[in-house]
Amino acid sequence: MVEFRHVSKVYGRGRGRPVPALTGVTFAVGQDEMVCLFGPSGAGKTTVLRLVSREELPTEGEVVVAGEEVSRFGPRAVAHLRRRIGIVFQDGRLLADRTVAGNVAFVLRVQGTPRHELRERVLEALRSVGLHRRPNARLAELSAEGRQRLALARALVTEPPLLLADEPTGSLDGDAAGEILEVLRGVHARGATLIVATHQRAVAERLQCRTLLLAGGRLEGEMARAGDG
Repeated sequence: MVEFRHVSKVYGRGRGRPVPALTGVTFAVGQDEMVCLFGPSGAGKTTVLRLVSREELPTEGEVVVAGEEVSRFGPRAVAHLRRRIGIVFQDGRLLADRTVAGNVAFVLRVQGTPRHELRERVLEALRSVGLHRRPNARLAELSAEGRQRLALARALVTEPPLLLADEPTGSLDGDAAGEILEVLRGVHARGATLIVATHQRAVAERLQCRTLLLAGGRLEGEMARAGDG
């Protein structure tokens, strides 16, 4: 589903001192697999996700998604790629002037979904994250957990085969974080491929994902799963 081939990413080239974000990263994520990118802030996790979604281009190497090298894509191919990827951003990127349902419906409207399909698809996405009883709530009425659930619903409403989640529990504690992780486990169980970026070891352990260790923009190996060996 996703493959990085000797990928490096350098920011600021030609504009002063270059800043390397990734150096020679190679890995593959198979169809229907769940992989966690684990490492501290600045390790390169978010850069990996931005390269997968083609928000960034690699400085060197190749990024392959569903068998195609994304650097070669024109605007139309990029738009098609992004329709097949659900993204849960670290900062949410929710629309404060819209209701819960309006935030989710916005994605479908952008993609040209027929109006008669909107309501049922929005409610189904909200149902999958436990927000179906609050479709008319405003963003200000939601807790941090509620906002993260909404971000997940918006990412899932198009039923993407690939879901990218950037620190999905970063602002949550205890039971709230656990609920979000259970939603992610459910998404994976229904057949989606997941790539989750996290700095929390407990997240990788709870998800029971294959975990790639990133440090200073380099891939340092894999973290053993509980019970392995």
